[in-house]
Amino acid sequence: MTKYIFVTGAPGSRWSGYVEDHLYTRDDIDTSDRSPEREYWLTIRDGARDLLHRGAYFDPHMEFRNDEKEWDKPFSGEGIRVIKSHTFAFQLPYLTQFNCPIHMVIKPDQECFDWWHQAGGWDITYPNYKGFYRDDDNMMEQINLQNMLIREFVEEHKLEKHNDGKRDYYIWLPTTENG
Repeated sequence: MTKYIFVTGAPGSRWSGYVEDHLYTRDDIDTSDRSPEREYWLTIRDGARDLLHRGAYFDPHMEFRNDEKEWDKPFSGEGIRVIKSHTFAFQLPYLTQFNCPIHMVIKPDQECFDWWHQAGGWDITYPNYKGFYRDDDNMMEQINLQNMLIREFVEEHKLEKHNDGKRDYYIWLPTTENG
């Protein structure tokens, strides 16, 4: 059985929404990493709120580092663990050795940057973007780089493009799961 599902996307790609829509709805997913402290709610209008981030994130300067030794720390339950990291974009070839599915979400660079700011930008309370991304210039540079690396991996592995009306996404499956 698969132990993990790795998920990556640049900030603003709506990858957290992808996880909510496509993975957290499954019965075989361990959601024990959830807690009120690991949520980010955006007030959208007239006091209505929208849940944008939930569960553990694994990146530099965040609660958990993107390191294999950290992946199980926030979990206590059973099932497949969703490991979310923007910086997995830098490690996609390395991640294939774990023989776990890799889900990648892509939106155009400027759309990512704009949505990230609409969703709260530097005021996002969880996870913390300030340490690694520092400022708007570096944020845009990282969005460009992460999207480029994801696109290169997608092209190299000839992955099929999917679109759920909100974002494009790709899924790399270990050879045993591809048949």
